[in-house]
Amino acid sequence: MYDTSVDGIADALTPVSIPDAVAAVNGRLTEAVGVARGHDELIAEGKTRHAEAMEQAGDARKAGEE
Repeated sequence: MYDTSVDGIADALTPVSIPDAVAAVNGRLTEAVGVARGHDELIAEGKTRHAEAMEQAGDARKAGEE
């Protein structure tokens, strides 16, 4: 059996706030629309929105751990 205590991977998902989750989904949807339209700038905008939302969620988690 695999020992999950030594792999360094969290065994449970860390909660993400609803606004951060919505922002991340918005970024992915924006990116998907950009892909469907073949619009590179829209793809980049979606990737940026998603990355910023994930960074915000990570910063909020770190602040809660301190």
